[in-house]
Amino acid sequence: MSSAVSERQDRVIYRIVAPVQTDQTGPSIAAMQADMGAFLKDKGVAPDELSWATQGAARELPGAFETSSSVLDGLVKIVQFQRPDDYYTRLAIRYPTFTAPQLDQAARAALDPAKLTWVVVGDAAKIKPQLDKLGLPVDVASVPGSKAK
Repeated sequence: MSSAVSERQDRVIYRIVAPVQTDQTGPSIAAMQADMGAFLKDKGVAPDELSWATQGAARELPGAFETSSSVLDGLVKIVQFQRPDDYYTRLAIRYPTFTAPQLDQAARAALDPAKLTWVVVGDAAKIKPQLDKLGLPVDVASVPGSKAK
């Protein structure tokens, strides 16, 4: 399983990718919902996660600008998000100042499990009943040439 946050001005796109067995789709989504609920309610960021994430992000900064396209992307984001010109040079200094309560507050403000859209790929006949049990709205779309209806 992996997750990522995409930068947008008007919304947070939080993507979770989890390849699972067809018969475990519903239980896997239920587990992710429970984990997210616990995190947003009272679990929050653990101290070791905070240290790992902030130190890792700081160490990745130099490699983030190795190509001309990555430099251009950084400049575009500075303009797009109206950041100061020295935004990236100051990040390594800012990362260690983040606290778990600050990050918890930001996550709770940005993430709303009720507004998630789950995109599930697989055999609709086997997966839809599992999603129905979770009370998730289901819109089945088929791929040209597939058997789903």
